[in-house]
Amino acid sequence: MSLHRRRIALISASTAAAVLSAALTFTPAPATAETSADEPRPIVPTLEYATSGTVHNSVSGSTTFDPWDDRTWVGFCDSAEVDPEEDYGTVIIDACGETPSSQRMVWDFDQSVLAELSPEDIESATFQVRADLAWVDKETCRQGALELYQDADWSQSPVGVKTYAASGCEGAQAWNGYFGFDATDLAKQAAAGDGSLTVGLKAADETCMSCGWNQVKSGTLQIVFNRAPEAPADLRVGTFYPGTQPCTSTPQWLNSDIYASAYVADPDTSHHNGSEKVTATFQVFPAGQSPEGTPLFELTATEQYADARIAVKIPPELLADGALYDLWVTPQDGYGAVGDAAHCTFGVDRTDPEPPTITPVVGGEAVYVADEPRGGAGIPGYFWISGGGSDVDTYRISGGSSASCGTGTSSPATATTGFSYTPDSRAVYLEGRVVACAVDKAGNWSQTSTYVFDLASSDSVVATPPAITVSGGSSYSYGSSYTSAVTLSTDAATPYGGVIVSEGSTVLGGATFDARTKSVTIPAKKLAVGSHTLTYAYQAFPGAPKWSTTKVVKVVGTFVAPTPTISGTAKVGKTLTASRGTWTPTPSTVTYVWKAGTTTIKSSTSNQLVVPASAKGKQITVSVVGARSGYTTKTVTSAKTATVAAGTFTAPRPYLKGTVEYGHTVTAVRGTWSPSPSSVTYVWKINGTVVKRGTSSSLFLSKAWNGKQVTVTVIGSRAGYTSKTVTSYAKTI
Repeated sequence: MSLHRRRIALISASTAAAVLSAALTFTPAPATAETSADEPRPIVPTLEYATSGTVHNSVSGSTTFDPWDDRTWVGFCDSAEVDPEEDYGTVIIDACGETPSSQRMVWDFDQSVLAELSPEDIESATFQVRADLAWVDKETCRQGALELYQDADWSQSPVGVKTYAASGCEGAQAWNGYFGFDATDLAKQAAAGDGSLTVGLKAADETCMSCGWNQVKSGTLQIVFNRAPEAPADLRVGTFYPGTQPCTSTPQWLNSDIYASAYVADPDTSHHNGSEKVTATFQVFPAGQSPEGTPLFELTATEQYADARIAVKIPPELLADGALYDLWVTPQDGYGAVGDAAHCTFGVDRTDPEPPTITPVVGGEAVYVADEPRGGAGIPGYFWISGGGSDVDTYRISGGSSASCGTGTSSPATATTGFSYTPDSRAVYLEGRVVACAVDKAGNWSQTSTYVFDLASSDSVVATPPAITVSGGSSYSYGSSYTSAVTLSTDAATPYGGVIVSEGSTVLGGATFDARTKSVTIPAKKLAVGSHTLTYAYQAFPGAPKWSTTKVVKVVGTFVAPTPTISGTAKVGKTLTASRGTWTPTPSTVTYVWKAGTTTIKSSTSNQLVVPASAKGKQITVSVVGARSGYTTKTVTSAKTATVAAGTFTAPRPYLKGTVEYGHTVTAVRGTWSPSPSSVTYVWKINGTVVKRGTSSSLFLSKAWNGKQVTVTVIGSRAGYTSKTVTSYAKTI
């Protein structure tokens, strides 16, 4: 047996080791550059290098190797079969070791390009290894064979077998140092999974070195695949390129030269070294028509590198004014793969909009109405731009003697588009001028609208009328709502805008003007008791100037109070007590007014009354009068008492003081009466016969009365009281 080399020149054993350990890189042949116009270009293959390697050794078990830098042998190896005098003999003996063994190699391809692919994307795949040395029987030129296994599952049948013989042998010359196995099915299975692929290589016959021994390195997977371009993105249309606008399901309107473009990307660009090329076919159909029909326009753009924007020009004469169209863009790569189409809608409009209307807006510092001098140089006015048509997109606005739409500013067209213009000292003949044009979505311009107005001179300034005037009461009761009338200036020929009523930052109410005068109501209890300054702010529409005025309104509080009650006996001399109950809020001062019939008998802060004699025969009421700052004074009156009865005295029995004998004077002691009578009468009796009657409380006892009994009767009287009579005990003279 002998070792045959691929190299022509002899390499000494001392240098062979360095050669064997060097990194050898396999470089695939480049893709064919020239193809006929009728044939697709060949698909550029992609190389995937193994991420890890393992040696399955029958003696030492499994060991790892670097699939980039390490080489090892595959098959049976026995150093006893090697003549050290042969070329590379010592190298092989060192590699084999002293113990005969058999080795198998395993390559893992993990997270490779396969993870990005689908099985249908793969056309073919080749697993290729490079072998630098082979041990063969040069006399018989016996062929060796290497087998490829999926997932290094040696128990299954191999997925590929390659035979070889050393160069120079008589017989089949199959081996040239490279082994290429068809790995298409393996690659497709990996693409259907997680992108990982494991392959194993072993000798077909592991009983001898000449049956299939090889030094191997550089296991690579060459994948031939292609994916269709991605659906075109960021479709755009417009009247010039590249200043086009996004084209979506919402139509973009155009008016003259129409350009269309789309961004076309190919997922294979990075794998093809950036040389991937694509084309895009642009088709235009009437809106809603199936793209399977005949297009009004079709053009395939010139081939360009992928991941770029492709543009075409659509002849405007093919498209009708006022119509909508669908644009379809279909991508195709240089190998014939067609991607999904994308589409959008655009419209064609070549009709100019109507000129807009310019209206002076109420609320500005000056309202420049026509034919009436107002404001003046340096005093701004505000103008409302409206109309032109439903497809108007913007307004072009300008002011001054040389104003034009072309030099004016552009503002989005809304229901409330407005602008401020301040005349300067250059206003000719005290005349102001503003102009406006409407521009539709397709870029068509209307004719110019011009609004001319008079300016007041500095010595004859005409004040602008107030935007709104407010009328209404100056006060109202808490718990009630407050309504005021707001009248809009006649400068607004047709009422528009709205008014907001607020106090500070608190909004209290408002109204929208659909009539010259509108009512604004502040709900009950919205404002506290006291004085309030209300602000009435008018604005024609958001963004327009605001004009405001104020009004002072007083909110007057009201008490909630129950009917008072009277306790006690309705009788002269008795005390009556009034109870006012619970008031809301609590009054700061309370007055009790007592009346007998219709006559006031007492008014004070006391809730008690001693019934006077004047009330006899009458009924008594009490009125409670509550007062508090900011509140309306409230009076509540009780029900009537029963008719006041006469008062009654409380009096002790009188007694006689002095010597009760004839010739002496005795005095009557009446004691303490309650109340004290206003008049007292003393009636003296001897044996029951009146001998003296009058206001005198003493009696001289005559000798004629000796042995008889004497008594005194005291009669007390007072206005409003029933007279009372009390008599002393009789005494014998």
